[in-house]
Amino acid sequence: MIEFYFGCMGSSKSKQLIESYRIQSKLKDIKILTCLAHFDESYPIDGCIKTRAHDDVIIQKFVLTPQSNLDNLIGYDVIFIDEAHFLTPDCVRFLASLDSDIRCFGLLTAFNNEIFAGSQALLFYADKLIRLESKCEYCNRQATHNIRLVNGERVFSGEQFILKTTETITYKAVCRDCFEKGLK
Repeated sequence: MIEFYFGCMGSSKSKQLIESYRIQSKLKDIKILTCLAHFDESYPIDGCIKTRAHDDVIIQKFVLTPQSNLDNLIGYDVIFIDEAHFLTPDCVRFLASLDSDIRCFGLLTAFNNEIFAGSQALLFYADKLIRLESKCEYCNRQATHNIRLVNGERVFSGEQFILKTTETITYKAVCRDCFEKGLK
């Protein structure tokens, strides 16, 4: 079964993953795998990284890149995937074929309002969709979109994925009205 927890920036997706992980990790005889989906091929293929949670809990994550050997995902009872919007559609199809509980956490759309390919596949294959809420950073209404700021200025086009830059890149969650107004 696949569950897809999605929301805008600041909707506590990682916090939800950590809480779910903590609950599952207390159960006996449960094999758990935690993954980080990433588009960057410079990440260690089929390697692991350690990430520090908001309260200094360290969680080891298997890095899933487009080049990863998906057979490494077989045999787990529960698989958590952070940044699931970076999954490839083929990876999502593979996950759907597993006899595991899959819990994916990620964004639905990019800064230009285009749906991520991984999120689109998850919307199709997920057995359960859970929208995590956040507030617009300008008017405090329900956030539904993300915007990108480069050196403090909002951009409306550009590469969906940025690997390396000398510019300051930030993101904000906004409501539909503020997204369409083009606020900075």
